Amino acid sequence: MKAFYIAALAASLVSGAAALACSSGTKYCGHTLREGLGWSYADVVSQVRDVPGGTSGVNLDNVLFKCEDHWYWEKADLHWQTACSNGCKNNGSGRDDACN
Repeated sequence: MKAFYIAALAASLVSGAAALACSSGTKYCGHTLREGLGWSYADVVSQVRDVPGGTSGVNLDNVLFKCEDHWYWEKADLHWQTACSNGCKNNGSGRDDACN
Protein backbone atom coordinates (compact mmCIF):
# COMPACT_ATOMS: atom_id res chain seq x y z
CA MET A 1 0.00 0.00 0.00
CA LYS A 2 2.86 2.35 0.81
CA ALA A 3 4.33 1.78 -2.67
CA PHE A 4 0.97 2.77 -4.20
CA TYR A 5 1.03 6.16 -2.44
CA ILE A 6 4.63 6.79 -3.46
CA ALA A 7 3.80 5.92 -7.09
CA ALA A 8 0.72 8.17 -7.03
CA LEU A 9 2.75 11.07 -5.60
CA ALA A 10 5.49 10.61 -8.21
CA ALA A 11 2.91 10.54 -11.02
CA SER A 12 1.27 13.74 -9.79
CA LEU A 13 4.63 15.52 -9.62
CA VAL A 14 5.54 14.43 -13.14
CA SER A 15 2.18 15.47 -14.57
CA GLY A 16 2.39 18.85 -12.81
CA ALA A 17 5.85 19.50 -14.17
CA ALA A 18 4.86 18.59 -17.70
CA ALA A 19 1.92 20.99 -17.64
CA LEU A 20 4.17 24.06 -17.44
CA ALA A 21 7.13 22.94 -19.48
CA CYS A 22 8.62 24.31 -22.68
CA SER A 23 11.94 23.92 -24.50
CA SER A 24 14.52 26.16 -22.85
CA GLY A 25 15.79 28.88 -25.15
CA THR A 26 12.88 28.52 -27.60
CA LYS A 27 10.61 31.48 -28.37
CA TYR A 28 6.86 30.88 -28.08
CA CYS A 29 3.76 32.90 -28.82
CA GLY A 30 1.36 33.04 -25.89
CA HIS A 31 -1.25 31.15 -27.91
CA THR A 32 1.27 28.38 -28.68
CA LEU A 33 1.87 27.87 -24.96
CA ARG A 34 -1.85 27.76 -24.29
CA GLU A 35 -3.10 25.76 -27.27
CA GLY A 36 -0.08 23.57 -27.99
CA LEU A 37 1.53 22.99 -24.60
CA GLY A 38 -1.45 23.07 -22.25
CA TRP A 39 -0.68 26.26 -20.33
CA SER A 40 -3.65 28.27 -19.07
CA TYR A 41 -3.83 32.05 -19.40
CA ALA A 42 -3.24 32.30 -15.62
CA ASP A 43 -0.16 30.05 -15.96
CA VAL A 44 1.34 32.43 -18.53
CA VAL A 45 0.63 35.46 -16.33
CA SER A 46 2.13 33.79 -13.24
CA GLN A 47 5.34 32.70 -14.98
CA VAL A 48 6.12 35.71 -17.18
CA ARG A 49 9.20 37.75 -16.25
CA ASP A 50 10.66 41.03 -17.56
CA VAL A 51 7.30 42.60 -18.45
CA PRO A 52 7.58 46.25 -19.50
CA GLY A 53 4.58 47.99 -17.90
CA GLY A 54 2.79 44.86 -16.70
CA THR A 55 0.34 42.50 -18.37
CA SER A 56 -2.87 44.46 -17.78
CA GLY A 57 -4.66 45.17 -21.05
CA VAL A 58 -2.19 43.12 -23.11
CA ASN A 59 -3.33 40.21 -25.28
CA LEU A 60 -0.75 37.66 -24.13
CA ASP A 61 -1.67 35.34 -27.02
CA ASN A 62 0.17 37.77 -29.32
CA VAL A 63 3.27 38.22 -27.18
CA LEU A 64 6.52 36.44 -27.96
CA PHE A 65 8.16 34.81 -24.92
CA LYS A 66 11.50 33.06 -24.50
CA CYS A 67 11.32 29.92 -22.38
CA GLU A 68 13.68 29.22 -19.51
CA ASP A 69 12.83 25.71 -18.37
CA HIS A 70 14.25 24.36 -15.11
CA TRP A 71 14.54 20.62 -14.64
CA TYR A 72 14.60 21.24 -10.88
CA TRP A 73 11.38 23.35 -10.74
CA GLU A 74 7.85 22.41 -11.66
CA LYS A 75 7.31 25.54 -13.76
CA ALA A 76 9.32 27.17 -16.53
CA ASP A 77 9.91 30.93 -16.58
CA LEU A 78 8.80 32.99 -19.56
CA HIS A 79 10.83 36.03 -20.54
CA TRP A 80 8.96 38.74 -22.42
CA GLN A 81 10.52 39.36 -25.84
CA THR A 82 8.04 41.60 -27.68
CA ALA A 83 4.35 42.28 -28.24
CA CYS A 84 3.42 41.36 -31.82
CA SER A 85 1.22 44.14 -33.19
CA ASN A 86 0.22 42.09 -36.28
CA GLY A 87 -0.18 38.78 -34.47
CA CYS A 88 2.18 35.97 -33.56
CA LYS A 89 2.91 32.90 -35.70
CA ASN A 90 3.48 29.34 -34.49
CA ASN A 91 6.35 28.02 -36.63
CA GLY A 92 5.98 24.41 -35.54
CA SER A 93 7.64 22.04 -33.12
CA GLY A 94 11.32 22.68 -32.42
CA ARG A 95 11.33 26.07 -34.15
CA ASP A 96 11.07 29.57 -32.69
CA ASP A 97 7.71 31.29 -33.10
CA ALA A 98 7.80 34.82 -34.52
CA CYS A 99 5.77 37.97 -34.97
CA ASN A 100 3.84 38.29 -38.26
